[in-house]
Amino acid sequence: MVRTLLVVTSTTQRSRPSLLTSVAYKISARINIKPKQPLNQSFADGRMSLECTSCGSCIPPTAGLYKCIQCTNHNVCNSCFHKRHNIGSSSFHTMFKIDPVIKIPAPTSYVIVEQKKKPISFDTDMAVSTDMSTTGSSIFTSRDFLTQFLGYCNHCLKVMVGSKDEFFTCNQCTHDMFNVCKQCMPLMSKHHPSTHTFSKKITNGELAQLASNLTHIDTKCSYCSETDFKGTRFSTSTNNSVCDVCQRCADKTDRQLLKIVPHPFILSTNKYLLAKRAIQIIKKFSQSNDPLTGWTQPYAQVVIEKSVREHIPYQKYLLTIVKTKENKRNRETDLDYKTAKFGLRIMSQMTDPRIVS
Repeated sequence: MVRTLLVVTSTTQRSRPSLLTSVAYKISARINIKPKQPLNQSFADGRMSLECTSCGSCIPPTAGLYKCIQCTNHNVCNSCFHKRHNIGSSSFHTMFKIDPVIKIPAPTSYVIVEQKKKPISFDTDMAVSTDMSTTGSSIFTSRDFLTQFLGYCNHCLKVMVGSKDEFFTCNQCTHDMFNVCKQCMPLMSKHHPSTHTFSKKITNGELAQLASNLTHIDTKCSYCSETDFKGTRFSTSTNNSVCDVCQRCADKTDRQLLKIVPHPFILSTNKYLLAKRAIQIIKKFSQSNDPLTGWTQPYAQVVIEKSVREHIPYQKYLLTIVKTKENKRNRETDLDYKTAKFGLRIMSQMTDPRIVS
C-alpha cells in the first residue's frame, strides 16, 4: 500500500510541470501583445496622412519634408523639392524645411524622440565668436549676429541681416516692426491689409553705419589706451588676463588671436528679435522648439523679458546724447545723434506691451 502511494505521488510530481507548461503555452499563444502607444505625440505624428503635392507619394514621419508657408496643404518631399518645376516656383512659394523625427525602438514599446537643440545660455561669453569667419556652426557664433542688427521677414520668417538683405517696412504697423523681405513684398497685396503701404525707412548702408557707431561704454583698448571707443570690440588673452582691443588696433594684430565681443545693445536686440521669431515659428508649425535657436516658447518669452531689461543701462546713455545735441542746428546730420535716436526708437518698440505679451 505504501509502495503504490509512493508511485502515484512520484507520477503526479513528474506530470505537474508538463501540465503547467502546456497551459502556459496555450495562454501565451492566445494573448496578442501589442506595443505601447507613443509617449510623445508630436507634429510629425500627424504627417502620416500627408501626401507630396508634386509626386503624390506618402511622406512618412521618418522622412523630412518642405511645407509651403503661403499655401495650406502644399507639402513637398525631399526628392521633389530639387526638381526643376519646384525650383521655378520658388518666387511664389516660400518652403519651410521640417526635419524628420527619429524613432528608437525599445524591446516592448516604441518611443518617438524629437531632435532638439540645447538652449543657448544668456551669458555674453557664450555669444563670443571663437574665430573671425563670417559663418559658424550656430547663429550665435556668426559674425552677423555679433556685429550687425538682425531682423526677420514677418511673412516667411526668414532671418535677415540689416546691413545686407533688402527689406521693406509697413508705414502703418509702427508698433510691431512689421518688415518683409524682397521676395515676399509682391505678396503683401493679398496677405496684408490693402490700406497699408510699405517703404524703405532705412537703407542697408545706414544700418551698418549705425551698428559700427555704437560706443563701448567704460571700455579701454589695451593697445592704444583709447576709452569708450566705437566699432567692433575684440578681446585677447595675454598673461592669464583678458584685454580689450579696438577695431583700429585689431586691424594691426593677428585676427586669429582675437575674439569678437558683441555690443550689449546689438546682442540684446538680436536676441529679442530671434525670440519673437521663435515664438511665431512654434505657433505656426506646431513645433516644440525653434530649429534655428533651439528655444522653446517659454524660454523665448524669458529671452524677450531679459533683453528689454538689458537695454536700460544703455538707454540712459542715449538719452544723454539726445539732450546734449537736441538744440544744435546740425543735429540731423550728426551721426551720434542719429544713432541715439535710432536706438531709442528700437527700445520704445521693444517695451511696447503689445510686443512683449
